Amino acid sequence: MNIPEETLQNRNSNAIELGLEDPLTAPSIARAVAETMSVTWDDLVGRSRQARYSQPRKVLAYLLRKNTLLTLQDVGDMLGGRDHSTVLYWVKSCEKERKLSTVLNAMVATIERRAAEYVPQQPGAASS
Repeated sequence: MNIPEETLQNRNSNAIELGLEDPLTAPSIARAVAETMSVTWDDLVGRSRQARYSQPRKVLAYLLRKNTLLTLQDVGDMLGGRDHSTVLYWVKSCEKERKLSTVLNAMVATIERRAAEYVPQQPGAASS
């Protein structure tokens, strides 16, 4: 990914300090989106405007903003150097589509469940 690991770690630490339960990480979300929507990391950060690549990219941007403390610019940098306004457009677009599509809602829920499975356990955390 194009965001320094230190930035990702700081954002996740902040999420824990703010009391977000089991915060998802950017890598776990990206992996879950890629696997669920049958695309590669290169597809997610690529420039293709084909729906089979742009829809997963939009969902990834939405989930990163919803579940992490990454800024719009952080998400844009992660997704191939996109501008923060592009990321904002994707997030709002995905929010609108979720209001109309039960299929998209189910897919987002599946991705969030998968991403939670990929989050590494915090040191000292109780295992279930």
